[in-house]
Amino acid sequence: MTRRRDPGRTRPPLPDTLPDRDAVERALETVLDRLRPKPAGPKPAGPKPSGLKPSGLKPAGSAGSEPARVGLGRKSRSDGTAPELRKVPPQGEDIVRIRPAGPAFPVRTPRNRLRPSMETETPMAKQKTLHDAFYETLKDVYYAEKQSVKALKKSAKSAEHAELRQAFETHAEESAQQVERLTQVFEIIGKPARAKTCEAMQGIVSEMEEDLEDFEGSPAADAVLAACAQAVEHYEISRYGTLKTWAGQLGYGEAAKLLDETLQEEKKTDALLSKIAESINAAGDPEDAEGPKGKGSKKAA
Repeated sequence: MTRRRDPGRTRPPLPDTLPDRDAVERALETVLDRLRPKPAGPKPAGPKPSGLKPSGLKPAGSAGSEPARVGLGRKSRSDGTAPELRKVPPQGEDIVRIRPAGPAFPVRTPRNRLRPSMETETPMAKQKTLHDAFYETLKDVYYAEKQSVKALKKSAKSAEHAELRQAFETHAEESAQQVERLTQVFEIIGKPARAKTCEAMQGIVSEMEEDLEDFEGSPAADAVLAACAQAVEHYEISRYGTLKTWAGQLGYGEAAKLLDETLQEEKKTDALLSKIAESINAAGDPEDAEGPKGKGSKKAA
């Protein structure tokens, strides 16, 4: 594809004579000499220039101040390479140093830093002592004693044997007083009177309720009631004995006396239930009085 020539456009006329080749080479050599870096020579001896600014420089921000320009440095390197491009500030202006971008928050220093113990060490759990064991067991018995009062009142209503019913009613009143003694023990050790769920007592009471339902109205009902009541007494005796010993070791003399008073009542009730249970079991089951019935027994004619 050929390019059309603009008819209105003409070429400039050629000169009559061409410049001399030697003259052109000399002109190019002159230009190249000016562009070549000059070797660094020895520094002239003399007094060091003072830090004062030369007169005649315009102050920063004044009218007519020169804009920043980029040019070649006048000083050349010793290896003969071309100098680097550097930004030349306007005359009379200071060079602004730009700080590299960093975090927006202050860098941590030893002053605002957390202590090493808080950063590396984990808090250790407080070691349990005999005081803690005494307090926890006391809350356990406090709950068990309240459950015992309810169970004794329910057993007294279900008992058929008069002596057994009277024993339940008497011990229910004693148990209410025992709860008051436990409250006094809490005050002696300086702790609030709180109850902690006792799973052992819950199991005993639950078993007693099941037995009452299974043997209700049967001749063995009173014997089962006495056995369940003794299970409660045995648990309380073991607990009160432990608390009494610990109270003496911890220096709670008054608390040890109160716990011993309750312990003696529990032992007395247990002995009474054992005596009543022997008389109830001696009566036996009415079915046993008829004698054993075997397959070989003969029917009356």
